[in-house]
Amino acid sequence: KSRQSFLLLSRKEELVDKTDSMDALMPKIDFIHEYQPNWMNDPHRLNLHLANIDNKSVIDGESTNGDAGRGGRRKAIAIDEAAAVQNGFEVNAATSQTTNCRIWISTPKGKGNEFYDIITQKRCEVLTFHWTMHPDKAKGLYFDNDKNPRSPWYDEQCAKLSPKIIAQEIDIDYDASDTKFFCGPRDAELETQ
Repeated sequence: KSRQSFLLLSRKEELVDKTDSMDALMPKIDFIHEYQPNWMNDPHRLNLHLANIDNKSVIDGESTNGDAGRGGRRKAIAIDEAAAVQNGFEVNAATSQTTNCRIWISTPKGKGNEFYDIITQKRCEVLTFHWTMHPDKAKGLYFDNDKNPRSPWYDEQCAKLSPKIIAQEIDIDYDASDTKFFCGPRDAELETQ
């Protein structure tokens, strides 16, 4: 289709587009274009902007400021690491009338953020990609006595990271990745491990 317009959001502009940084979103698209046949590839590239000259479609980038995406119309918007967005409610409100397709991408970061509210209130379809789906990380998969999945890779991560980081970055556990105001005896034990 022609004249399609997409928007990529991340918490800092440098995480959307920074030359030669594969940590940023748009250079990942540049990498894909680099390996496409010439007949498929006719991009016009500026900072925070990629346009297909043939079909007039664009991908723009922006930080997750309080007015991100406001006023425009987009086919879809992707919000990267949405749980880390400090002003998630404002971003949600600003983008709510810009498109019917918002893709909230994130690992957990506790419960006190807009990302958590969106996915737990079932206001969208949720796709979860657990580490057990990764062929390298799941190699040697087994289950502990509590029927939790483990692997040599997972055991190595547990040996070097705190339980809170494991919960947040690996287990997709919103409860355990949250900062607790009051800790019980078991919580204090976990924090010291």
